[in-house]
Amino acid sequence: MTAQPINISFDTRVEQYLKVRVKEAEIEARHKEELAPLKAAKQKLEALFLNALNSTGQDSARTAHGTVYKKARDSASLEDPDAFLNYIIAGEAWHLIDRKANVTAVRDFLNETGQLPPGVKFSTMITVGVLSPKKK
Repeated sequence: MTAQPINISFDTRVEQYLKVRVKEAEIEARHKEELAPLKAAKQKLEALFLNALNSTGQDSARTAHGTVYKKARDSASLEDPDAFLNYIIAGEAWHLIDRKANVTAVRDFLNETGQLPPGVKFSTMITVGVLSPKKK
């Protein structure tokens, strides 16, 4: 069964899309502006809580309205990627590295060789984009 072509006026629909996108951006900007003082107040309170917990040696403080507690978020960025990779390879410390395929490299490999590296599933999702006309 063949899909029936959809007959639309691209000019009309693109105009509608661009108007919707502009309105969406305006609302998001207002939303960001409206939230700014609340986010600033929240950051000040969080700094106050952390200073108070640190000064008293507490990890948490329970109150009738809720509990404030310290939480840690770890980050491991690479200052020297080559040194890290050399260490991984030399020591076979594979547990220190995330295993995932590099999408760009896999796509390039597929384009060059016509096949995927073993164990890789590759897919492409097609969406649409809309550009505003160039301003004169």
